[in-house]
Amino acid sequence: MEGHVGMSDLSPPSRSDYDRVPEKRKAGDGTPTLLIVVLCAALLAGLGVMAYGQWRLLHEREVEANGPSDPHARALWLMEQHPLIDGHNDLAWQYRMDKNGRVWSSPTFDLTQNCTDAGLQTDIPRLREGRMGGQFWSVFVLCGMPDAVRATIEEIDIVRSFVAKYPDTFQLALTADDVEAAFKQGRIASLIGMEGGHSIDSSMGALRQFYALGVRYMTLTHNCNNAWAEACCDDTNWTPASTFNVTGLTNTSGVTGPVFNGLQVVREMNRLGMIVDISHVSTQTMIDALTISQAPVMFSHSGVRALVPHPRNVPDEVIRMLAANDGVQMIPFINQFIVNATDALALSSAARVVDHMDYVRNLTGTTRHLGIGADFEGDDGPQDFPSDLDNVSKYPTLVAEMIRRGYSDEEVAGIIGGNVIRVLRAVEQAAANIAANVKPHQQENRIIGDYSCRSTF
Repeated sequence: MEGHVGMSDLSPPSRSDYDRVPEKRKAGDGTPTLLIVVLCAALLAGLGVMAYGQWRLLHEREVEANGPSDPHARALWLMEQHPLIDGHNDLAWQYRMDKNGRVWSSPTFDLTQNCTDAGLQTDIPRLREGRMGGQFWSVFVLCGMPDAVRATIEEIDIVRSFVAKYPDTFQLALTADDVEAAFKQGRIASLIGMEGGHSIDSSMGALRQFYALGVRYMTLTHNCNNAWAEACCDDTNWTPASTFNVTGLTNTSGVTGPVFNGLQVVREMNRLGMIVDISHVSTQTMIDALTISQAPVMFSHSGVRALVPHPRNVPDEVIRMLAANDGVQMIPFINQFIVNATDALALSSAARVVDHMDYVRNLTGTTRHLGIGADFEGDDGPQDFPSDLDNVSKYPTLVAEMIRRGYSDEEVAGIIGGNVIRVLRAVEQAAANIAANVKPHQQENRIIGDYSCRSTF
């Protein structure tokens, strides 16, 4: 039959035919294997991404809870939570000098701009960069300046004027609660400190009215003696037989009738709730004030004398007395008070400031009595400060140095502001306790003695 194929016509399959079948089978079986590999790789990659995302989330939560480890980043993190309060800034005096002593109703420095070109160390952009939380604005007038009471009132008016001019930045603070409230609202708590007892012109009435105007500390002297207190640096105090002056607060015992003296000024400040500031005073005045004060006192801007033997700085015996008084020593930044003339590292680093902090901590066993009092805008310019602490934007540099040296978060929070808030609150409480037993105006308004400063304007 046509088309019939006989058995003889069938040829046996070749080797290639056998080989072809397995090749096809291998190709077909390989598709799911490759897919499985791809799927596993994708799954592993997904798990890796998820694991990284989970780690990152946990890390971010840990950083949020515990803060970053880098010293500078950690400094900024801590300063967002705790106010940095500086004990001394002379911006009001710079305004007066800019106007050659003529004071207008509102400061003309535009503090919203960087004021470096105007020779200032302080303006709002740099205050914000420096994470400033509170400032004691100094109301300073020169020793022997005519009409010191009036001039000091004008200084207070300057501070109140720029606080009022920039209400989104500054908030007047009269109490410790005011400081904390301003910080929570994102404003810089603005306190007023009066630098020099000559500003009251030996009048208790003037002292009381300065408190009413907002003054919350008075430095008992500047660099000149007054009628009731001895300064560190008045030329008349030095004698060949004495390295440092020794008179201290005057006490005119034996004089009949009501008599005012330095001890009574301190007691009246305690009664008012005004912090006794003993920067600029002689060693004996420091000792007298610490002995008589019924409330913690402060050094608004003074270093350690054992490190830098300047009469403005604080000797060990007084540092120990300050610790017993539960007061605070606010370390300045100016080179002449923090850098020994023989120090090869002079004029270079925030480390010098922290050296003074280390010394006080080692001497007293605590950081409870430490603070910051830079002393910006005084007669010293930026060139007189460490290069990394020469304006108000540089505070984080100082805090980072403290962190590098192992200061705990709690210690840092106290030094940058917590300690001075504690002192302010303790002074307020002491005044409340005294008020329960002492009536105001029980003394004469004037202090017996020479009312003029020994220095001249």
